Amino acid sequence: MKSLKILIIEDEIFIAETIKMYLVERDHEIISIAISYDEAVQSFNLRKPDLVILDIRLYGEKSGIDFANFLITQSETPPYIFLTSQYDTRILEMALKTNPYGYLTKPFQKESLCAAVDAAYNLYSFKMKK
Repeated sequence: MKSLKILIIEDEIFIAETIKMYLVERDHEIISIAISYDEAVQSFNLRKPDLVILDIRLYGEKSGIDFANFLITQSETPPYIFLTSQYDTRILEMALKTNPYGYLTKPFQKESLCAAVDAAYNLYSFKMKK
């Protein structure tokens, strides 16, 4: 798998740093860690990631679902994976309406995170070749 530029959007710093550690071990570059919608938009516009990992609950009023809706309005939407502790069926349905490339629940294992990243990017690459 090629090295990806990944944006992490997670309001819990310990979790964000754990994600970063796991992905850097796999030779991915973490371009930014954002804790809020506004930081996420700024980071996205500055660095154009290959893939985004986002929590649903963020610092501030807007959510990861709001950020996913922002992403799908962009001319080039990278694949994104929700990583969240939100188990509510209504929230899950709202998240799935944005057509994410994956949905992982916390707590997560290193292997499941890395497999989700690989699968999401492979599916994205396949769709782009069509």
